[in-house]
Amino acid sequence: MRKVEAGKLPANRLAKLQDRVDRGLQSFVSKVYQPLMEKALRNRYVTLSVFAGVMIITVSVLVSPLIRFVFFPKIPSDMIEVTLDMHAGVSIADRNAALIRIEQAAMRVDERYRQENEGENLVESIMLWSRGDDEGVIIAELSKAEKRSIEVDDVASLWRNETGSIVGLQKLDFSTERHAGGSKPVYFRLSSNDNRQLQQAAAELEAKLQSYDGVYDVENTTESAIDEVILDILPGAQALGLNLASLGNQVRQGFYGQEVQKIQRGREEVKVILRYPREDRDDLTDLDRVRIRTADGSEVPFYQVATITPGQGTSYIRRTNGKRALAVSANVDVKRIEPDAVIKDVRDNFLPDLYARYPDVTSGLDGASLEQKQTVEQLAVLGSMALLMIYALIAIPLRSYVQPVIIMAIIPFGLVGALVGHLLMGKSFSLMSTFGLIALAGVLVNDSLILVDFINKAKAAGKGLYEAAIFAGRERFRAIILTSLTTFLGLVPITMEKSLQAQAVSPMAISLGFGILFATAITLILTPTLYVVIAELGQGCRRLWYGEKVSKPLGE
Repeated sequence: MRKVEAGKLPANRLAKLQDRVDRGLQSFVSKVYQPLMEKALRNRYVTLSVFAGVMIITVSVLVSPLIRFVFFPKIPSDMIEVTLDMHAGVSIADRNAALIRIEQAAMRVDERYRQENEGENLVESIMLWSRGDDEGVIIAELSKAEKRSIEVDDVASLWRNETGSIVGLQKLDFSTERHAGGSKPVYFRLSSNDNRQLQQAAAELEAKLQSYDGVYDVENTTESAIDEVILDILPGAQALGLNLASLGNQVRQGFYGQEVQKIQRGREEVKVILRYPREDRDDLTDLDRVRIRTADGSEVPFYQVATITPGQGTSYIRRTNGKRALAVSANVDVKRIEPDAVIKDVRDNFLPDLYARYPDVTSGLDGASLEQKQTVEQLAVLGSMALLMIYALIAIPLRSYVQPVIIMAIIPFGLVGALVGHLLMGKSFSLMSTFGLIALAGVLVNDSLILVDFINKAKAAGKGLYEAAIFAGRERFRAIILTSLTTFLGLVPITMEKSLQAQAVSPMAISLGFGILFATAITLILTPTLYVVIAELGQGCRRLWYGEKVSKPLGE
């Protein structure tokens, strides 16, 4: 009995398998493909009309709600980052208490999950730290998505609800996804010389964004008002050699302090600050007891040289092109609404009325919204240059201005397969999908170029136009189909992968894989048909121009 090595087939079995596949392909070409192509060529203008209709339907689907277009997709993560921002003036102790409260809320969510899932971990670790006096960050690392039975967005929602309301809170943001554009997908920047108009306009824009279903975490960078004291120098103080600057410096030195010495203690340097005792600087009325030193070295009570007016101000001011500026941004649930749809509706239907009410206010895109606009413009320019280069590279060896158009006519039909692939896989169309379409253009040109080249060679060998088109399709069917199928199958693992690492590139793989699969079938019919039609139109034009000099029939 003959032994067979593991993983290898006997030569005769392999030959039989090869013969079977070869006979199957030949049978398909002779019984299905060739009759279909002959019929398409006989009714070539109807065929072109059908393909034009397919393209129109594809564009209609692209602009319809069936396909979600998210330029910068949000990539899910196993981390939840919570950003805490308290109102200016809130004590550090209150800020720390708020951080601890958020951390304990996460622990309660984790405990309930353990009880409902037989001790399975939800929260692997939590890190928290402060930023400045009124900001803090908490990062919770969750168990891997493949192991837990709850989505990261649902965990964030439970955590947010468990936290409840916090006194003195300005902003609390639960971020579960990484934005490819670096910021929230909806981002407007308002600017004005009139601070009152600016803040009112920002508040109205914030309310408008909150009214959209699917828009959440709306953020307005308007700073909360903080208490401040305005010093006004009295006229008599100038006779004593005082001005507002010297008055302010002396008050600051007494209450905030001034560095008078540095002491080296081990490896650390200790600053010595001189200021009033705590009991003399805890209350606003303590200002009345402050002694102000005049130019001649004498001292006078504060109330004799200045007055104080309580007021409110901001901790810092943002400016754009010399104007005060505020940003209003928001996250978007792409399953319910597209960021582009929100931006377009705001710009078309809301901002004109806002400008009418606040004429000094101007607005513009910023963050991810601005980056998207710039990227689209760059892609349009670079894509046009790429198409011109492809045209030139094809036109030079073929010595024809028309045949490159025939070859490149298949490129738009790659969009058909890409859209079908995104619908089947439940993915939104994104920037990475567009990159896949750009790569797809080069692959599709190869298949179409092979067919045109074989038609040219068949015509040079003496075959008629119609016969040459049939011959080229029949002879190159196997090579085109096999290369396209192997490319598609090679991309299938990426399109089916559910891990977080593959989420960034899967839209590109879907566009490339499904685009090749669908456009290959279209190439085998459209390219020969278009070749015959253009040749027929060219011969007709030459007959009209030269009269009887060109009278060769199409060869049908």
